[in-house]
Amino acid sequence: MTEPAPVQVLSPAAGDAWRVGQDVCVTWRLTGTTGATGTTGATGHPCDIVLVRGEGAQLEGVAELAVGVDPGDLSTWVTVPDVPLGDDYAVALTSSEPMTVYSGRLTIVR
Repeated sequence: MTEPAPVQVLSPAAGDAWRVGQDVCVTWRLTGTTGATGTTGATGHPCDIVLVRGEGAQLEGVAELAVGVDPGDLSTWVTVPDVPLGDDYAVALTSSEPMTVYSGRLTIVR
């Protein structure tokens, strides 16, 4: 049985729309146990927040939104970068644990 990811992205949620230049809050919750600290709900490593684009296994990083975020903060504000418009974006939280979790699909608009 696969253990749940230690982090779950809450926002953006599937179907959200972000406007280029807008300040938005990315939020998550800590779940499960990780090997790095052995504690429930702690990743033990700073996380990076990346805007990704694509379908399925073809997701590619488009822009770093935040670097070195303490996962215990449970949220951080980012500014939506000037990227091509589209409805095939998501946010990835990554760490050196290794761990990568994704938000639901979102749309970038002007």
